[in-house]
Amino acid sequence: MFLVEICSMRNLLVFLLVSISLISMGQSKKVDQINLLFQQENYRIVERKCNRIIKKKKIEDTKIFELYSLLSCYMLTDYEQGDKLIFKTNELIQIFQTNKTILKPSHIELEKFKNKMEKDIAQLKYHKKENQAENLYKSYSNCFKIQLKNYDQLIIELKPKPGLSETDEPIIAYAKTYIGIPYVYGGNNRKGFDCSGFTKDVYINYNHSLPRTAQDQSNFCEKVKLKNIKSGDLLFFGKSSSKISHVGIAIKNNGDELKMIHASSSKGIIISTVTTNSYWSEKFQFAGRVTH
Repeated sequence: MFLVEICSMRNLLVFLLVSISLISMGQSKKVDQINLLFQQENYRIVERKCNRIIKKKKIEDTKIFELYSLLSCYMLTDYEQGDKLIFKTNELIQIFQTNKTILKPSHIELEKFKNKMEKDIAQLKYHKKENQAENLYKSYSNCFKIQLKNYDQLIIELKPKPGLSETDEPIIAYAKTYIGIPYVYGGNNRKGFDCSGFTKDVYINYNHSLPRTAQDQSNFCEKVKLKNIKSGDLLFFGKSSSKISHVGIAIKNNGDELKMIHASSSKGIIISTVTTNSYWSEKFQFAGRVTH
């Protein structure tokens, strides 16, 4: 009887250890999936998945998912909602401070988050929202351990470009600063871009957060007739209107000529003609205007 009890206890212990191991592996796999989605800039999906996990509480430690949820929420929030940005960053700082051994900014690629914070601070300052700009900078400083004395220099370096509402032309002038950057599949920084990574990066400087892929960007935009295309509109190409595989930014001349600046898979960021180019004119599906 005694031996039977020992065997039973041993089996129970093995079962518990295996269960804990499987739970840990399951959580690790979920974190890896969430991290990949976050790096791909699928912030809405990350926020939704993390909130679902937190709500169901199937995983004992949900802090990492709370972190990703907050990060994604921040990335999806426009600078005009300054108070919300400040609130979210303060929540992030609390998680960083209370989970120093588990969660550190270095454990997650936060460069895009850092860049957006800098742009938000500059935008708030530029639009005379001094208190929000300074409060957000305090949160920025706490997150990345940057001295507050750098605030004025940061504002000078990150003075924002004019918005789309002022004129169509500045966005083209800004997009042309990318010319010569090589094409990189999946690229989304100045070391290399793919087509949708390029358009997304240009538009974020004008306070518009586009989805990551050309297909999703085509669904995000308001369709525009060919005769009404303006410089700065997006041009979509593919096998059909529902199978978009390429996107560029329209450059409209005074005449009928239509050009675009885009990330060519063979030449990187270049300007190409559309209406007089048989390759692009055959693949052109429609134009879209970013209105939100």
